[in-house]
Order: sequence, then structure tokens, then C-alpha cells
Amino acid sequence: TGQKTFSQDGDPSLIIQDPNGSQLVRLRRTDTSKKFDISLEGNDLRFTPTDTDGTMNVLIGVNAGSSTIDSRLGVGNATPSEMLSVTGNAAISGTISSAGGTMTNALEINGGAGTDLDPLLRINKDVDGDGSATGILIGAVAAGYSKSGIFFENKGLGSGRGNLYFCNNSTAGTADATIADARMTIMNDGNVGIGTDSPDAKLHIAVAGETKLDLEDTGGQRYRLFARNSDDVFGIYDVTNTRTWFRYTAHG
Repeated sequence: TGQKTFSQDGDPSLIIQDPNGSQLVRLRRTDTSKKFDISLEGNDLRFTPTDTDGTMNVLIGVNAGSSTIDSRLGVGNATPSEMLSVTGNAAISGTISSAGGTMTNALEINGGAGTDLDPLLRINKDVDGDGSATGILIGAVAAGYSKSGIFFENKGLGSGRGNLYFCNNSTAGTADATIADARMTIMNDGNVGIGTDSPDAKLHIAVAGETKLDLEDTGGQRYRLFARNSDDVFGIYDVTNTRTWFRYTAHG
């Protein structure tokens, strides 16, 4: 009961020993019956709340009044410059989220030097075989769903080769974008498809009804290549001067 002070010239001042390291120290609040155990099990130092309902937390950089103080946590870093500074690799299993306040950059990645390619972000799924896919979802709505995405799909060609998809979901609903919403596809062989996920040319555009491809110079002159399914017509149209330069029909 009360405050205890341990002091000596050598280091450490206090040694707690236990045959198996279980529950070396228990911190207890008598008014709420909340308990926190500090143990050394195997080679691990563990902080374990006795309540597992999410009401007990380990807080760093917050005082007793729940106000943020200028305190930093360094992992492998003796001079942390941010609230959390890690020197070395980090593995995270779960969701990284940021909430509260106005954010200019929710996630900012800086690093590297020189002109050599040194990726700052690598996204990979450790699953082999046809159909294994990964990517990123992009959205801008308070409800949290994402209508756009960029995905890569392993097509079972060996060495992790596959297709890259740029996707946009246009349905009015809460569904996220998927590969089925691909608007542009870049194949492993370099073929690019717009409106098709299986292009068989360097640029393959597929649209139901009439396909249009406009070419415009900086002076404002615009031409249109068009192909129409209803009457099997292909042509070149001068959009600026509203006249057809060339027209070919499969009907002769």
C-alpha cells in the first residue's frame, strides 16, 4: 500500500524473477477491478489486459486527461521524429485506416534516391495460379464503398504474368468495383483493350452499336474514325467541318 521507491547505484534497481515468466507484474485498479498483466513468456514481453472486450488499451502519447502530448515511440529508432518511427521492416495484418480531422495526405510515401527504379510501394498476393488477383480500390464517398479500382490478375502463364485492369463501376449502388467492371485492359503481351478484356491487337476498341475514335490537333481540327454495327459501315468523319471524308460498307 502506498508509494514505493527503489534506488541503488547499480542497474537494475528492481529484479522480478519467476520460473516461467507468467504474470510477473499485475496492475490493478481497485475501483473498477480492471487488471493488466506484464509477463515474459518464452522470449516475448507481453502486455495483456484481463478484459478482452475492447475496453482496455495501451496508450502512448496521451496523458491522464486524454490529451495528446508530445511523446514518441521508436521501434529500432533511438531518435523518433514522429509519433511512431520504425527503422526496419514492418508487417501488418488487417486494415490501416485514418480518421478524424482534415487530411491533406492520408498516406504519404517518401524515400529512395537517384534515378534507378526503386519502388516505394509493392502490392503482392502470395497465391500462385490462374485467377489469383490483387489491386487497389479507389472511392470518394462517406459511405466507404469504392467505385473505381486498378487490379492485376495472374493468368497462369508462369512467373506471375497476367493482365492489368483499370475498372470503374457505374451502377447506382453500394457495390465496389471489380475486374468485371474493366474499362481498359493491358494484356501480358502488350495489347490494350478498351471495352474488351481480351484485345487481339495493339489497340482494340469494342463498343456496342457505334465505335468512335477522335483525333484532334492542338489547333482544334478533329477527325473521327467510326465503325457502326447496324449497317456495317467504317469511315473517317471531319468533326470540325461536319463532312465525311471516307466511307466503306461491307454491303458494297
